Amino acid sequence: MFCFGKFDPVKLAVIAAFFTVIGDTLALIIAIKALRDDQEEKKKNIEAEKQKIKQQIIDLQSKLSSLNCK
Repeated sequence: MFCFGKFDPVKLAVIAAFFTVIGDTLALIIAIKALRDDQEEKKKNIEAEKQKIKQQIIDLQSKLSSLNCK
């Protein structure tokens, strides 16, 4: 007992297109967020690596100065 009558193909196509647009928009928003999160993570890793290298430079400078004083 289907009481919907005939479906208009044009209306169905418009409704399907609407849901497609909504899905694509959500996918775009999620992709942008994932990209930003990835960039922030890379930025944090780069900053940590910079600090590590700076500390290594300081350590090497102190070793060099101690060798020069002998």
